[in-house]
Amino acid sequence: MIFETERLFIRNLEAGDSESMFEIYSDKEAMKFRANQPFDTLSEAIEMIKQSNIDSELGLKYRFAIVKKETDELIGTILYFLEDKNSEICNIGYSLGRQYCKQGFALETLNGFMDYLKNLGIKEFHAKVFKMNTDSIHLLNKVAFTLVDAKNDEKLFTFIKKI
Repeated sequence: MIFETERLFIRNLEAGDSESMFEIYSDKEAMKFRANQPFDTLSEAIEMIKQSNIDSELGLKYRFAIVKKETDELIGTILYFLEDKNSEICNIGYSLGRQYCKQGFALETLNGFMDYLKNLGIKEFHAKVFKMNTDSIHLLNKVAFTLVDAKNDEKLFTFIKKI
């Protein structure tokens, strides 16, 4: 386990997460604000988990499972990657299954994740959000991210939070 919150465990992704990952990442409505296309096959979820574990081992990108304590079900993922190997700046991203939205899970995860990353020496967080993703924009505003780039990209906003 990486860390826990009141209702959630954040842990490494496991091979057994593939069906839940497929359910989340194949939902066209939930994934409309991601840069990648929704999954079409279970093998894509299996490959994502394998690649996530390889990326973590290489120190490139770290994607974790968001697991609901009460039911032990995977409800989403959260990730970060550093600007460069020695950076105190990281980029973050998260995806939550649609049925878990608007229940405070994203806020709970993001607050815990930022605390976890602060303990690793991170001093600045960056997030890119599709301009039409009002729920994520609201969430980032709620945890004191600042919109820094509204015009450079026609599809994405860039938000930053400095510690």
